[in-house]
Amino acid sequence: MDERTEEEIGRALRMWGIDDFSISERDIQGSPRRSLERHLIDSGDRFVLERIAWRKMERKRKEAETMERFKRAGLPVLRYIKNSEGSYFTTVDHHLWMLREYIEGVPLPRPDFIKQGWRGEALADFLIRMRRESKGYEGEAFSLKRFIEGRKRILERRYPEIHTELKGVYSYIRDFLEAYENIPLGFNHGDFHPMNVIWSENGMRAVIDWEFMGIKPEMYDAANMVGCAGIEAPDALEGDFVSSFLSTLKNRGNFSEISWNYFPQLVVATRLAWLDEWIKTKDEEMIDMEIYYLEILVNNMKEILNL
Repeated sequence: MDERTEEEIGRALRMWGIDDFSISERDIQGSPRRSLERHLIDSGDRFVLERIAWRKMERKRKEAETMERFKRAGLPVLRYIKNSEGSYFTTVDHHLWMLREYIEGVPLPRPDFIKQGWRGEALADFLIRMRRESKGYEGEAFSLKRFIEGRKRILERRYPEIHTELKGVYSYIRDFLEAYENIPLGFNHGDFHPMNVIWSENGMRAVIDWEFMGIKPEMYDAANMVGCAGIEAPDALEGDFVSSFLSTLKNRGNFSEISWNYFPQLVVATRLAWLDEWIKTKDEEMIDMEIYYLEILVNNMKEILNL
C-alpha cells in the first residue's frame, strides 16, 4: 500500500473517531468484488473499511439501512456504522468510504458440510426469520423470467454451441416461466449460500454479501442454496444438509403451494444466473461444469429432492 492510500484511509477513519489504527493483512471473508477496495482495520476493535463506487451509493445506503433493521431484530448480520456526521458515507479526495463491523469465523468444511444437517436447519431458520422481519420492504422486483429470456437471446446470438446444449434446460423450465407472474414474490438476500455465512464451530455468526438483496420469487434464496450445495459433490442433494434445510422450510416457512410446486425448476433457473457469471468471466472450466450440472438437475431433480 502506498503512503497516499494509507493517508487517505487515516483521514476517512477520523470521521468515525478512529485515530490510532493498523491495517491488518488477514483475509476478509466475502467477495472482494463487492467494493473497489477493502481493508481490515485494527483499532482495538476490528472493522472493515470499504471504498464504494459512486454509482452504488444509493443501493449501499439501502443495504446499510436494511442491515440496521435486521440487527435490531436480532438477525446475525454485520452493521454499517454511521460517522460523526450521522452518515454511512465519508468522502475523501472524491473517494467514497463505508465502515462496517467485522467478526471472526471458522472455515466451512467443504464438502463435508453437505452431511451436516444442523447447518441446513440453521440456514432455513435464518430465511424464516428474515422473511418475517423484511415485511414491508419496498423496492423494484427483479424478474428472473426477463433475465433468463434476455440471456437466452444473447447466447443464441453469441454462443450458439452453449445455447444448443441448454435446449433441454429451457424445455424443463418452460412451465415455470409461463407461470412466473403467478408465483409470489418476497425479500431475498440474493446470493444465499453456505460460503456467504461466517460460521462458528456450532452456529452462524453472520450472513454477509448483501449486494443482490431485493424482491424476487419468494423461494429464490432457498433454490440458490440448494443449487449451490448440489454442485459441491454428486450426492449433496440427497445429504443431511439439504434434507434438513428443506424439511425446516416445509414445516415452518409458510411458503405458498405454487412456490413449492415450481421449486425444482426454480433451482435450475437460478443456476442459469451462475452460468451467466462463468460466461462473463470466461471461465471455461466452470462453464463446462455448470452445463454438466444442469443436465444432472434436469434429469434427476424432482426425485432427488423428493418433492
